[in-house]
Amino acid sequence: MPLVSVIIPAWNVAQFVPAAIESVLAQSFTDFELIVVNDGSPDAAALGTALAPYWDHPELRYFTQENQGPSGARNTGILSARGAFVAFLDADDWWEPAYLERQIAQISKDPSLDVIYCDARLTGESSLAGRTFMETTPSNGPVTLESLITLTCNVPTTCAVARRTAVVSAGLFDRDLRRCEDFDLWLRMSARGSRFAYHRDVLAFHRLHRESAAADGLRMFESQLVVYQKLAALLRPSHPAAPLVTGQIRRAEADLALERTKQFLMARQYPQAAEALDAARRFYDSRKLALTSLGLRAAPGLVRRMYAGRTAR
Repeated sequence: MPLVSVIIPAWNVAQFVPAAIESVLAQSFTDFELIVVNDGSPDAAALGTALAPYWDHPELRYFTQENQGPSGARNTGILSARGAFVAFLDADDWWEPAYLERQIAQISKDPSLDVIYCDARLTGESSLAGRTFMETTPSNGPVTLESLITLTCNVPTTCAVARRTAVVSAGLFDRDLRRCEDFDLWLRMSARGSRFAYHRDVLAFHRLHRESAAADGLRMFESQLVVYQKLAALLRPSHPAAPLVTGQIRRAEADLALERTKQFLMARQYPQAAEALDAARRFYDSRKLALTSLGLRAAPGLVRRMYAGRTAR
């Protein structure tokens, strides 16, 4: 049996998946299997062509299913995996050749660990390209349930290697979530006592592009709010972390209101934009937001032009 099962969900990624697969097959650590899950991809023909050079690789196992989203695709891989550890790689990302070697070395130092993660270089269509994940979304201090809740520590899925039994015991990924499904899993695992650690080696590349799930800010904030609400239902009110979750629910509601403000503004739905902004201001006491609120009522067209000009830069 392989020690590590690498899981790549594939949906509309034919142009990217060869680079992901090549990065796995080039690993210095070779005790792995590679599981690719075709999640009812609409580019099935192109995906088949992209995968054709790899059919003869003994490490490759291929599954196809009706579309279930990233959670369902990863769950299929996890339940089919033969390795003690699962390593998640999005099809539009890729790894350095030493990725698995260093990750397994790190987790082997402490057998009590259930998840180890590293840093990634951001690439693609974004002003953040060239920076690292931890520069923009940091991890500071020990990874605890509290630090995950408050986003003091953030786990990039493409940089995470996890103990398979811990993932299964926590209930796998939530198939109802199409975004923030990884955040939801890490929270549930931590709440059950799983131990996390990280190091700052940059061993992966995370591609930013318009088709990625994270590019839709409104849906991301909606999903983040659902995740916090799920965690609140999971934890007892007496749990030490419960007040933190309540605070993060309020913050997520405010962030969602801000995102709705932007969308209403660009759609010239100015009364709705003003109402959404007022909802955000109930959490964020900001002079800038106060001035924007006044502007929306006095000169909404000007506010829209100023915002459109800033986002176009």
